[in-house]
Amino acid sequence: MNYRVQYSNEARDALRALEKASPERLRDFHRRMGQVARNPYGFGNPVDGIEDRRQAVVAGTVTLYWISRSVLTISVVKVVHTG
Repeated sequence: MNYRVQYSNEARDALRALEKASPERLRDFHRRMGQVARNPYGFGNPVDGIEDRRQAVVAGTVTLYWISRSVLTISVVKVVHTG
């Protein structure tokens, strides 16, 4: 079962910066987020012990996302990347 992926404004801004730095890395990020969407609990680690709030390394970024089981949605709230 695939979850829908949505992005906060802050995450979108970070992804725009990533695209300018490396379009290839952005493509890899989206490909890997597709994998996360198929199994969101199989990636990363819970944040503050909350299973539905996770932090994972995705295509060289630190990505914070929240899982909403009832509506099958992953909300990417923050993406941090270097260079």
